[in-house]
Amino acid sequence: RIVERNGSSWSSADDACAAVGGRMGQPEDEATLTALAGYLKTVFSLPILTGFVVGNVETAEVAIVCRDNHFLALANDTDQLILGEPSEQEACVFITNNDYKMHYGPCATAAMVLCSQPEESHDSCSVAPTCSS
Repeated sequence: RIVERNGSSWSSADDACAAVGGRMGQPEDEATLTALAGYLKTVFSLPILTGFVVGNVETAEVAIVCRDNHFLALANDTDQLILGEPSEQEACVFITNNDYKMHYGPCATAAMVLCSQPEESHDSCSVAPTCSS
């Protein structure tokens, strides 16, 4: 689900997803990103902020965080999935409309937010399901 955020911070994006019963989403492989691109092409108006965040700029480690900035895990194999190089100024990950791929960018970039909503049971971030089976 793509939602608007009220502000230009990671917290405002986190709050926007929580308001719809979800958490910030992360396309974790190329197949998911490609499938998502088909949908995004129909609704795209701004870059899409994902739930990935740079955990360590020097080692280019990317983290997955849960609600209220709680660390969940380091993401695997993001060097092929996220284009460019992270920096202190570009520590968030966005899907852009020039290629519908993920790129590093400033967290304050005007953007919509990719939210993930569990369908069957509590997900790894303990978000309750919002869809019936």
